[in-house]
Amino acid sequence: MKFIIIFIVFFALFFYTIHLDGESLKLFNESLFSQDSYSHFLSSAFLYCWQYETLYKAAGIESRTSRIWSFSLTGLCGILKEIFDDKIQKQHFSYKDLVCNFTGSALMFIIWR
Repeated sequence: MKFIIIFIVFFALFFYTIHLDGESLKLFNESLFSQDSYSHFLSSAFLYCWQYETLYKAAGIESRTSRIWSFSLTGLCGILKEIFDDKIQKQHFSYKDLVCNFTGSALMFIIWR
């Protein structure tokens, strides 16, 4: 049920903002709703859920602590991925990707219990 709500909200926002005044919505001079943005949003949401379930159920750590650790580790993974893109792959460091990562993990932090 949680995934259905996320799916509906995300695609409603996508279709609402994809063409405001004939232009796509931009964040840090990059198109906000691109396939790359979706992949960052969904991968960080999945990573948060996976980490939370692993910490809470498999490792036996209490729920509140598991949520905080999952959110922190997901954010760290996103930052390290952007540093890797910038230094190793010689692509640009994307703040938009960090925002999409944060949004995905923050949404899961709020609704995943």
